[in-house]
Amino acid sequence: MTNAIMSVDRGWCALNGAIVFCPNGAVLPITPEALVGACQDHWPNQTKAVSPDAVSLTSIEIHPDNDHMFGIRLFTGGQVLGLDGRPEQNVMVAAWLRSLMPADSQRIVVAQEGLGCHADLPFGVTPEQIASTMIDHTVLGWNDGDPDFAAW
Repeated sequence: MTNAIMSVDRGWCALNGAIVFCPNGAVLPITPEALVGACQDHWPNQTKAVSPDAVSLTSIEIHPDNDHMFGIRLFTGGQVLGLDGRPEQNVMVAAWLRSLMPADSQRIVVAQEGLGCHADLPFGVTPEQIASTMIDHTVLGWNDGDPDFAAW
């Protein structure tokens, strides 16, 4: 599996459109209310919660000072968080989102929304660790020995 790890530079650029999920299909351990509250605390006066719709439990627009606007969406069913920032923002936000969930959560990963790559999100993960451990799904054998991804 190590031959499937991307270079750090590619890891920072890989998440053009990102999803955070448990690869075994479990519900993510975060509620819509907790997500909105954490965003409002982290980006005060820069967060706009959007009403739920047919596909999401909550959607949040973040308008950070001196950076591009991005969104975080918790999809219906609570199994997937979607991130639509720049790739570097998505790496940083994925690490921050993981910090909001319990340390003993089931395995959580971030993936490029087309599932071309992924990185594990252990509790306490840093953006640098995400970028340097991105697994490239185009490399033959990328999922060898991985019980959650073996059938992919």
